[in-house]
Amino acid sequence: MALIIHLLGDLGHDWYASGVMAGIDSAAEETAVSLELLGNQDGDVKSISRRLMQSRPDVLAFAAPPLKNTLLIGEAQRLEIPCIGTGTLLATIGVPSVSEDGADAARRAVKYLADRGHQKIGLIAAPFSLPWVFHRREGYMKGLIEAGLRPMKACPLDGRGG
Repeated sequence: MALIIHLLGDLGHDWYASGVMAGIDSAAEETAVSLELLGNQDGDVKSISRRLMQSRPDVLAFAAPPLKNTLLIGEAQRLEIPCIGTGTLLATIGVPSVSEDGADAARRAVKYLADRGHQKIGLIAAPFSLPWVFHRREGYMKGLIEAGLRPMKACPLDGRGG
């Protein structure tokens, strides 16, 4: 198995990649699977491709890959190496993956707060267009509707409030 890893110091963009890698490493030890760690080399697809051709892993795993890693997925498919991974991105492009259910989690968070008497429940969302941002907003809105609450007025996070 080969695992694409974030470069050292690049684990800050997601909170669970290091735990996923530790779990894969532990399972690999238990099942006597050889694990090759592949650093992304700043998007150098040729370098990764050479390594994949040399080692010919049975599977290439990704831990919450950024969008730029879709080229590596394409290269692995060209080499007939199946890909698996974690994160919303992989699920949206048809790669077998485990991903969060942001819509249901947000809906349940709103329900939890509303059940405890909260009437004004806001949502802070990232200002970029990725699927998980929309999923969380969808769940937030559904939770408000189920609780009979109205959404709060949107306001920028610039310290002025709303």
